[in-house]
Amino acid sequence: MTRRPPNGPPEPAGPDPMRGYTGKTQFKFPSMRDVRPYVERAAACIVPLRIGAESRLKILEAFAMRKAVVSTRVGAEGLDVSAGEDILIADSPQNFATATLRVMLDGPLNRRLGEEGRRLAEQKYGWDHLADRLDGFLVDLTRRRRDVPVARRPLE
Repeated sequence: MTRRPPNGPPEPAGPDPMRGYTGKTQFKFPSMRDVRPYVERAAACIVPLRIGAESRLKILEAFAMRKAVVSTRVGAEGLDVSAGEDILIADSPQNFATATLRVMLDGPLNRRLGEEGRRLAEQKYGWDHLADRLDGFLVDLTRRRRDVPVARRPLE
């Protein structure tokens, strides 16, 4: 991948983007508070998570910004994504590199993934949808609460 970067060299971003990197290519990057300028410049967002302790919010941020995303299964775990429709999923290093090159070199695929990711972000993770889900949860909780007797402490 580093021998033939299609749109310039990769630009790692995040709090510790090089953790676990063992390649020979050297990257320089500043610390950042806001990843959006990096995502805006990116042709795609690459999420090679191998352990489940990392945040999936970066994928949703990329979707919201209409960026194509390549991730591992672990990286997209818990998100309601469809591999090949709104995200590319690959787990082995070879398949991950191939998927990354596909999304970088295939403009129509890149645009389609970006648009489908945005649609998913709006429909499933947008404020309106989340507020409706929270409202339903609170209504349900209130109904159940009425059916449960409240233990009262005696007044002293």
